[in-house]
Amino acid sequence: MFKGFFLYLIFFCSQASAQILIIEVDELSPTLNHSEQSSDQLESVAQPIMNHAEEVSEIACRNLVEVCSLVFIEDFNQSEIDTFIVLLNKSLVANLSLAFQKPERKSTRRDSSTDESKSFETLLDEFKQRDEVVQTLLRNNPQTLFVTVAGNGYDLGVGWTKGIPLSQQFQIYPALNQAPNLIKVSSLNSDKINLEKLEDYSLADYANYSILHVDVAAPVELGKNGQELRGTSFAAPYVSRLAYEMRNQFPQLTAQELKEILIKSSYVIQIDRALEVTQDWLDQGDDSLIVRLEKVRKKKERERLIAEIGPIMMVKSGGPVVPEVAKLCAELYSDSLGEMTLSQSCLKAQELILAADATRQSKIEKLWKLRNI
Repeated sequence: MFKGFFLYLIFFCSQASAQILIIEVDELSPTLNHSEQSSDQLESVAQPIMNHAEEVSEIACRNLVEVCSLVFIEDFNQSEIDTFIVLLNKSLVANLSLAFQKPERKSTRRDSSTDESKSFETLLDEFKQRDEVVQTLLRNNPQTLFVTVAGNGYDLGVGWTKGIPLSQQFQIYPALNQAPNLIKVSSLNSDKINLEKLEDYSLADYANYSILHVDVAAPVELGKNGQELRGTSFAAPYVSRLAYEMRNQFPQLTAQELKEILIKSSYVIQIDRALEVTQDWLDQGDDSLIVRLEKVRKKKERERLIAEIGPIMMVKSGGPVVPEVAKLCAELYSDSLGEMTLSQSCLKAQELILAADATRQSKIEKLWKLRNI
């Protein structure tokens, strides 16, 4: 019964013009096929799935309900790809508040997605199928900006604790995919952006981080009933909504330009330290502090390195995305008719909104060049 409901959702949405597409994963039971599940079992797992989807959609679609559509990936098969291609042709932004881990033969991670009844080979085949679906969607829809999650960390089986670096030890996808139309989002320790408190923000205590694979950090707004939400799943739709508003206002922007604007509209916390550590990364390679942080497993050692490097290293962009800067950057870039580069437009926006002086602007520009953004 519940499976049929998902299929109904997909069919219904395929008739709509989905300018914001919210794609969710239908994860019912890790050990039972749908055909083996009783109605009671389906009902018991249905509510958490729908709660997640409803909260993600509510954040992404606040004041934009008429242009939003919600669909579920159920089997990760070609039929679903064909359905999404129809929808994505009409979509400016696609929100992917979903994550799946590349399986490990000897994993110390234990969470609700781990299915110990399946062999490593079976899990690896399932992972490859999912990853291919995501990569196909990215590749075939270059006009759509995809917004995905950094994921929530699990500390060696302890559970909902400090986030983990997105390293080779914990390979979380789609965050580890690379595409010009894919932006990766981590969570701030706040439900809003206050221009007067930008120096005080850090990542949420559960949020994964990576200077190599995380693009921006965003607030996790309160839920539809005013409750506090936890999870990078609810930071991504904040960015999706902002991206849609900007692209709707400036339709000439490409997905790649929009991604760059969002990254270059972040506030760079501890910029001097950011330049120092980033240069160390380029000079030292695998011996740098950043790579050591990316690979370390032990919690105390990780916390020591984080303290040594500083909060700037937790996100590639250097800090929280600032909507006012992003929107002004897009406006300046669009109005200049090619006379200003995108970088120049975002630097001007940082000057006007955040009172960035010439010295700070020079440091921001140098940091962008070092990181090839």
